[in-house]
Amino acid sequence: MKNPEFCTRYRVDRDFTIVSVADNWNEFANENEAPELADGSIIGRTLWDFIVDPTTRVIYRRLIEQAFEGRSIKFDIRCDSPATRRCAEVSIYPSDDGNVEFNVLTTSVEPREPQPLLRRGNSSPTGLITACSWCNRIKTARYEWDEIEAAVGKLHFFELEYMPSITHGICPDCSFRVNALCES
Repeated sequence: MKNPEFCTRYRVDRDFTIVSVADNWNEFANENEAPELADGSIIGRTLWDFIVDPTTRVIYRRLIEQAFEGRSIKFDIRCDSPATRRCAEVSIYPSDDGNVEFNVLTTSVEPREPQPLLRRGNSSPTGLITACSWCNRIKTARYEWDEIEAAVGKLHFFELEYMPSITHGICPDCSFRVNALCES
């Protein structure tokens, strides 16, 4: 998926269940070091299996409900892997079969030093940090969110035997932007 114009899709029904994925979904899952999400394994699962933060769920629920009402929504998001900074444009719109389709178009890909914090299976069962579900910045202080490279240094992660586990939330900048999108 080194092509910056890579695009994949998936659809959800009114119960927020994933009902289909694009033919290239496996490539997307594998590129993001998530092979367990390939080969149709996410079909039949609820979207909420993958979005656990309550605030992010509320926002996605609102956007999906608007799409079921006939509105098309478009926004930018980060979809990084450990060695890649990836920007994408997400479009959510009603599909012809009565479901809602997510179209994820990768708009830029930038290689970077692999970030152990983003690597699966390398996390501590006790440490926990928050990453923004939209821009991937890491919460480093009460009102501070930094890019992962800065956060790793600021929070001294290289001194740890295991990386902290990541939970997801939404930073104030993205919250403002996405809530404005929901209201427009």
